[in-house]
Amino acid sequence: MKYRRLILALVLFSGSARIASVMAQSIALRTSPLSTRWDFNRPGDTEGWFAGSDLGPLDVDGGLLGTLKSTILGGDPFLVSPPLQLDAQRSQHLLIRFRASDGRRVAGTTAAIYWTTDGTWSSDRSLSFPLPATTPWWTHHVDLSQHPNWRGTITQLRLDPTEDGARGEVEIDWIELRAGSFAGFSPLEKAYQHLENQMDQYAARTTPRFIESYMSPHPPSTWDQAFTYDQATVIHAFLARGTPHDLKRAEILAGFLLDAQRGDGSVIQAYQASSVGVPADGGGCFR
Repeated sequence: MKYRRLILALVLFSGSARIASVMAQSIALRTSPLSTRWDFNRPGDTEGWFAGSDLGPLDVDGGLLGTLKSTILGGDPFLVSPPLQLDAQRSQHLLIRFRASDGRRVAGTTAAIYWTTDGTWSSDRSLSFPLPATTPWWTHHVDLSQHPNWRGTITQLRLDPTEDGARGEVEIDWIELRAGSFAGFSPLEKAYQHLENQMDQYAARTTPRFIESYMSPHPPSTWDQAFTYDQATVIHAFLARGTPHDLKRAEILAGFLLDAQRGDGSVIQAYQASSVGVPADGGGCFR
């Protein structure tokens, strides 16, 4: 805990948010779960995933947090993973976070995950899962162990972002195959998902994404207020869990704090109980 507090202090007061990415790698190694995961954080790097039928070219954007993007062109869209050698008994839970890039889900009702052990795709090695009706980002959990054909060595995955013939754009934040048992998202995981959704609620991935300090049922005039001590608390929370994705989010929030300046040019101090203002064009928040 003392080490983490030191990192937080350095991030907030050193003048360089990127120090978090350098100094906190040992935390990431200690706290990352045993899993196979694709984060799509490097611009242009699809991490081996490629478009199958009815999808435009895959790309990873260069926004503040990378996402894998594509456009649905036809009625049977899917994308395919790189070659794998997964023991099905040790990777029984699929988690995926995605949305349509305009902030609404693709106009379908279900998506699906396929897998293969011999290079062929078949409906008897697939599971469908529902898409929410009106949420921008959504973290889905698919219990693969419930299917009798999830066994042996899995050599590739296929994701169908919609099964309904819908059109639109799809944007994937990350995909994970988790080992061990999974009884649903814990209250702590749900809390982190809430923080992620707060950061990612905007259609434009380059929009400054402070965590709002007040939400409904408070008056609407307070909803765009982001107090610096709240941002510092959230930074601490991301550093405490310490996955590479969390460290990037902590860096983004710290960078926004360091770029939010008073009229005289001095940096607003962390834990100051006043709202943070950012120019409409984002100012210098994208270093």
